[in-house]
Amino acid sequence: MRLGYSVDPPGTGKTTYLTRQISNALKKYNPNDVMVASFTKTAATELAGRSSGMRGQIGTLHSHCYRAIGRPKVLTPEDIKAFNKQHPAFRITGTTFNISIEDKAEVFETIDSMGDYLLHEVNVLRAKMVPRSKWRRNLRAFDTAWEKFKKAYGIIDFTDMIERALDVDVAPSNPKVGFFDEAQDFTPLEFAVIRQWGQHMEHIVFSGDDDQLLYGWIGATPSSLLEGEANTRILSQSYRVPRAVQEYAEKWIKQVSKRQEKEYKPRDEDGELLRAPLTLSNPNSLISSIEKDIENDKEVMVLCTCGYMLDDLIKELRHRGIPFHNPYRKRNGRWNPIRLGGSFGSVSNFLRPCSEVFEDNRMYNYTELNDWVKFVSSSKALKRGAKRDLRNKIDEIEARKDELREKDPTILELGWYNDEVDIEFLDSIFEDYSFLDKSNDKRAMLKWFESNLLSSKRKQFELPINLYKNNDIKDGNLDIKLKIGTVHSVKGGEADVVYLFPDLSFSAMKEYNKVGPGRDGVIRTMYVGMTRAREKLVLCDTNSSNRVRWA
Repeated sequence: MRLGYSVDPPGTGKTTYLTRQISNALKKYNPNDVMVASFTKTAATELAGRSSGMRGQIGTLHSHCYRAIGRPKVLTPEDIKAFNKQHPAFRITGTTFNISIEDKAEVFETIDSMGDYLLHEVNVLRAKMVPRSKWRRNLRAFDTAWEKFKKAYGIIDFTDMIERALDVDVAPSNPKVGFFDEAQDFTPLEFAVIRQWGQHMEHIVFSGDDDQLLYGWIGATPSSLLEGEANTRILSQSYRVPRAVQEYAEKWIKQVSKRQEKEYKPRDEDGELLRAPLTLSNPNSLISSIEKDIENDKEVMVLCTCGYMLDDLIKELRHRGIPFHNPYRKRNGRWNPIRLGGSFGSVSNFLRPCSEVFEDNRMYNYTELNDWVKFVSSSKALKRGAKRDLRNKIDEIEARKDELREKDPTILELGWYNDEVDIEFLDSIFEDYSFLDKSNDKRAMLKWFESNLLSSKRKQFELPINLYKNNDIKDGNLDIKLKIGTVHSVKGGEADVVYLFPDLSFSAMKEYNKVGPGRDGVIRTMYVGMTRAREKLVLCDTNSSNRVRWA
């Protein structure tokens, strides 16, 4: 086995490099002879998209291990209920089950059940391969109950996937080459599986950067990364981070007690490093600063260490109608309230006749009409049975779709409810459709819509209505310049301007006050946040005593 290691500091083109190496391997080997394992689903998905010819061989290490052990039954929420009934003293909530490792980072700080805490501690010890004889007594007691329960029900948990894979000599499909992305975040247990499988491969390549290790809380350690001899290649040139930011980030990361020294060169731009008295608990000044950046056509990122710290900011952004998202964590609805087909799309459909919004403004078709009428209060603006009559009309048109297709073969691509609504039909369902008389006045139309919404939908539509009120949105297209999230959620991402907050949770602060791996983990997290910046990094403030101290 030939072992290689690619060191990938922030913004040095790791994914491009790794994809190129995979492509080179595929020129020599068949797709089934090449395996790619990444630590997270996000990274695996990105690599799969770039190497679509071998999708079956690309995935998280957990997914490969699951295949290797024969896909046994995995713990479900119903199993957790059964465990809690049998062992009420060890009750677990199951908050972190059936979610990705990235999402677990967001809920980890909210663990408040003793059973959750014990399970987490047990899994960390298993991941670090600490002998059971060295565990604390309460952890051994929990683990005994947990293991007996899983055996009785014939189920496994996620750590079992890795442990059982140690009994399998070769990786699925017996590949000749293995690429392991984000290797800094693999645990000792996961490295043991990788190295065992690697003994049966011709080549094995690790890609990672110990300075960007973010998952020490599940057992990952920097010492696992380079055990044994390896040919090392360092991607030293950043294509993202400018000089001012890189110099500060380098100074910052040197606080880590154990790390690999490496050459890391900045992008050929000076950039900016600022310190500002901006806080998340009072976000008005922060939002004013963000708006100035956006006015200058900059993409902005606001980062913190825990998701709950963004609550006040999100509330104010929604109230002001300032669009935001997290394109790296699309399943998080709080961070991605603007979605195609959602409430923003319904408001867009309501405004379809508005000349301020749509250059080709026209009357609704039946699909568009139904999309927003269903949220209107029947008692305020609609005649009795209006929503039923509209649904019946759509059912009638759907029944005619074959006839419509014969008239125009492209009609199904366009949507077969493309008949424009006539005034006679509007008369039959509306008590009041005066908004159409104001189709050259966006705010007047929105005022009608807002005042006639179902009361249960007002909160849902607050943001999209305010977005249209406060932004010049054309043809329903919204250019979102602001990204928000935790540092864990944006790893691999970037923005022109990054606002980084020093706030820490109570448990993270305890670790930060110690010397050792816990403190190192906090320092690395902030380093990853700093190195998302392409032009300007703003080191912000906090009203909390739980915070890192900027160097």
